[in-house]
Amino acid sequence: MMNGLSRLFEEEPVQWGLRGDPLLWNEIKLELETIAFPAGIDDFRKLLYSMFYQLTGEEPAQGKNIYVPRYGEISSGMSSGVVCSDFWIEKGFPLILQRYEENMKNRMDKIKDISALTWQELEILPKEKTILFLTFAPVEEHSQHLPLGVDLILGENWKEKAIQLITEKHTDFYILTMDRIPFAQGTIKGFPGNLHVKQKTVYRVAFELLECIAGWGIRNIVIIASHGEPKHLIAIEEACEKINKKYGICSISPMGSFFSYNELGIDLNFPALLKEQLEKYPNDFHAGWLETSAILDINEQYVKDGYQDLPDLKVEEKEMIFPKKVNKKIAGYGHIGFPRFASRELGKLINESTAEFIYKATMAFVRRKGYKIYEHHSLYKLPFMKTNFVRNVFLLIGFIIGLFIIILIYKI
Repeated sequence: MMNGLSRLFEEEPVQWGLRGDPLLWNEIKLELETIAFPAGIDDFRKLLYSMFYQLTGEEPAQGKNIYVPRYGEISSGMSSGVVCSDFWIEKGFPLILQRYEENMKNRMDKIKDISALTWQELEILPKEKTILFLTFAPVEEHSQHLPLGVDLILGENWKEKAIQLITEKHTDFYILTMDRIPFAQGTIKGFPGNLHVKQKTVYRVAFELLECIAGWGIRNIVIIASHGEPKHLIAIEEACEKINKKYGICSISPMGSFFSYNELGIDLNFPALLKEQLEKYPNDFHAGWLETSAILDINEQYVKDGYQDLPDLKVEEKEMIFPKKVNKKIAGYGHIGFPRFASRELGKLINESTAEFIYKATMAFVRRKGYKIYEHHSLYKLPFMKTNFVRNVFLLIGFIIGLFIIILIYKI
């Protein structure tokens, strides 16, 4: 399927300049298939002129015709292989730039913040073709070099990038966004700034929010839980499961499957550089090179100087189930991993890969095809990870005691 930029070239001009122009048109179209929408029209204009130069070997200029040998081998006639600069400057580029502006306007018209809508505007949206995104992650300490809002910043960035991919490739969808939920279940203690609540609270809030949204008739609700604590992720997944049983399939929280992709056997197709770094410096659980790199890519001003000098704080995966031990290891710092190995280059790969995952999981869910693998964290089936574990233990104990009393009475 063509992406949004390639579709701008789908309808050809009524009239060309010279015989090489349609060949260049098709080459630019093919080149754009792997390129994301530029943020603005000036960036897109620069991209078009850059591609013209790359493909013809010369800059376009008024009154200048450019011979491209490979085009001469394909076409025949007096202007065989010749590209007309005047056509591109006066007609070709203006036509594509106009289509770009129209496309951007249409895309923006379909991305809406629910707080800016009236209830009538919300009511008339085509519910099967509407996707609502919600970020659910905490304000929380992230060592000495990162802001408290890291999880929220990352979640919003990944969400926005995923929305961009959706609107580029699927122009028939409406996108709804809403304010972030800034708390979570968490285990890191001893630092000011954490907004941590009980796992049961996360479940209740998620369930009640989802119930409201499902009550509006929205059939595609995607929660971006950009906080890697398994119990936080599982609480939201439990809420989605209960809502889906009550209202039919309408909600998913795919980040649990992202954070446990290895255990679930999901291939995220990470670039080679990122794979190499993950193998070299694993268990980078919190405010290490992964999150530091991702924030550097979004806005390097968020990252305090000196992160390169912070010590490596190593915690094995099996140790993560002992919060007191972990908190003792990271006391005075707050990170788990290797911040000094962060880079903006790695951050770009992390953010793009995560957004691509969210896009794929969302579209699989919207189509109701192949989405099951994205529904749960790998630890979801473990009873002690669930919100009702303590309650169920007491019920079981009560049942056993009751059964024991009945046996005693029967024997007497």
